[in-house]
Order: sequence, then structure tokens, then C-alpha cells
Amino acid sequence: MTEQPIFSVSDISDLLKNVVEGAFSDIQVQGEVSGTKRASSGHIYFSLKDKDSVLNAICWRGADSATNAAIQRSEEHTSELQ
Repeated sequence: MTEQPIFSVSDISDLLKNVVEGAFSDIQVQGEVSGTKRASSGHIYFSLKDKDSVLNAICWRGADSATNAAIQRSEEHTSELQ
């Protein structure tokens, strides 16, 4: 029986990042904003969801003010991912 390798969290994170970044350049994702929390750093943590799935997301401090305002109002939103 062949032993399966054990990956660290960082290993898996790096592998997933490489796969996603290799498959997509700039993309847009549309969904309902929920669970909005502003951190003391100024970043906004939230979820972007549709009827079947949820993506956890971060809006970095200093991001576009219109995007920032839409997220804080928990509106339906389209986000460009980079």
C-alpha cells in the first residue's frame, strides 16, 4: 500500500491558488452580500452567495468606494476578482 503524502495548510493553499489563478485571469462574480463585518484594519469581511453556494470574501481597505458602500449595504453585487 502506497502512503499518501501529508500536505500542510500552506501547501494546499498554494496549490489551490495556482490552480485558480491559472484557470482564470480577471473574473466577475455576482451574488448576494451577507455577513458583513468591518475589521479595525478597515477591511470588510463578507460572504457572497447565491441559492446553491457561498464564497467568503474580503474587500481590502482603500478599495473602490462604490464597491465598499454596496458591500456595507448588503446589496446584490458583482465583484471583480483579481
